[in-house]
Amino acid sequence: MFFYGLIFILNQLMIAAHFLRHSNIFLTVLFLISIVIIFLKVEVKKYLIRAFSLINILIWLFTMYQIVRIRIAFHEPFIRVIIILGAVIILNIITLLFYPKKINR
Repeated sequence: MFFYGLIFILNQLMIAAHFLRHSNIFLTVLFLISIVIIFLKVEVKKYLIRAFSLINILIWLFTMYQIVRIRIAFHEPFIRVIIILGAVIILNIITLLFYPKKINR
């Protein structure tokens, strides 16, 4: 459980940094505050973590699509972007699929 919690925190920090780069303070703060979910003892915790992971996956897929499209248009290399964002997406998928189904109290 500690491992998946650590991955979730890392995912939230990455998505917060992504929005901070675009000067979107509201979403940056939202995703930073969402880290607190890990420390809750409620049953809804697993659903919130999975919801945030799904949102992260969709955001990263859209971001990857935009960056790759722009790089192709300017005839720049794009494979590295796919590898990096693919790794980030895989971390979110790990959290989404394998976060413990039973929460220890």
